[in-house]
Amino acid sequence: MSRALSDQLIVRVARLRGVPGLLLRDLAILLLRLSPIDRAELLRIHALFWAAPWLLAALVVHRAAVPYLLTVGLLIFLLGAVRYLMLQSERGMAMSQFVAPKIAGMVRRRGLQPVMRRERREITAIMCDLRGFTAFAARSEPDVVVDLLEAFYQRAGAIAAAHDATVKDHAGDGLLILVGAPDPVPKSGAVAARIGLKLMAGFRAEVGDNAFPGLGIGIASGAATVGAVQGAGRLEYVAIGEPVNLAARLCDHAAEGEVLCDAATRAQLDEMPDIAAEGAAPIRLKGFDAAVTPYRLLAR
Repeated sequence: MSRALSDQLIVRVARLRGVPGLLLRDLAILLLRLSPIDRAELLRIHALFWAAPWLLAALVVHRAAVPYLLTVGLLIFLLGAVRYLMLQSERGMAMSQFVAPKIAGMVRRRGLQPVMRRERREITAIMCDLRGFTAFAARSEPDVVVDLLEAFYQRAGAIAAAHDATVKDHAGDGLLILVGAPDPVPKSGAVAARIGLKLMAGFRAEVGDNAFPGLGIGIASGAATVGAVQGAGRLEYVAIGEPVNLAARLCDHAAEGEVLCDAATRAQLDEMPDIAAEGAAPIRLKGFDAAVTPYRLLAR
């Protein structure tokens, strides 16, 4: 058989295969379009829809045109893949705003494994509570309440970020900040004391003569287990241990405008000339067998 006759047979077979291929392609894409599908995946389907004719045409045309058809088809498919990755990146950036910036940053830099790993570490917890929030919300316009909360959260986030701390939870009128997790921080208690005083000073200056009652803050240092736990269909970075519980109890005990800390935090303030700590009589706190000595922090 001559080379020319062989080439003709190959072309005819390719043409016979190409027509059913096009029909199957159109049928598959139609079925996909009729099914619920993610927007990002739809981008890739569209790319395949427009690239397939060029790729299939390369089976039935003259050899000289094959490289050009393949190039166009692959470029169209590559464009769809790039748009898919861009959309997924935008989604990732949007989702990262729903978690602590330091947690999101760690996942971007080092992957999910370091966040998933649980470890025992010395940390300091800062618990904040807006006093009289329920009554304030009942007598105020919703926009006023939301604006105040947003301003408070933004200020807390900025102060925490400046001191390498993590705003862990926004719980309505409460706020939990971790110093020493997910990244270790030397003398976390001293850093936390400075954060607490800056939060209090900034809040009081911003509220001014507003009818809002005020803010109380509790700070405690110690060993805690930090890492991610899975539940309710999502991951949550947590710190579990005595410092978190004690910070919450000290926050409950603090009067309006007070920043209270425990003895472990107080022990780290000896080299902090700009912060004074006034001891008070030991108190009994729920969940703690021994009495706890609270220290009121003051800026000198």
